[in-house]
Amino acid sequence: MQRTEGQTRRRRHLAEASLARTSVALYVATHPRDSAAEDLAELRRYAHARDWDVTEEVTDDGPAGASLESRSEWPRIRLLIESGHVRGLVVPSLCVVGRRRLLDWLADRNAFAVSVAECTHDGECTP
Repeated sequence: MQRTEGQTRRRRHLAEASLARTSVALYVATHPRDSAAEDLAELRRYAHARDWDVTEEVTDDGPAGASLESRSEWPRIRLLIESGHVRGLVVPSLCVVGRRRLLDWLADRNAFAVSVAECTHDGECTP
């Protein structure tokens, strides 16, 4: 399978992150009535297992399927990435954050995103 330039950059950033301590932000979007505590704990375990430094934990209230631009805390994540304060973003699922656009945007900034769940071809997520 031929990889796109964006996919190649993403793989390189992930490989570089595994070689040294890397600062990451945890990002969870939840319904206002739900708690993000369990999701954040899972993301924290995932990051710590890879020896990444969790610099920020950001929770957005609102439906997981909402566009990034409509989320109140997304500008904070953008600033963290653009300033170089964090090199990575750890999320429960890339299904809910607009995968292609997000990964391309991050690759352009020498950053990466990983999820603890993978998306299937039909949009379902599996842990």
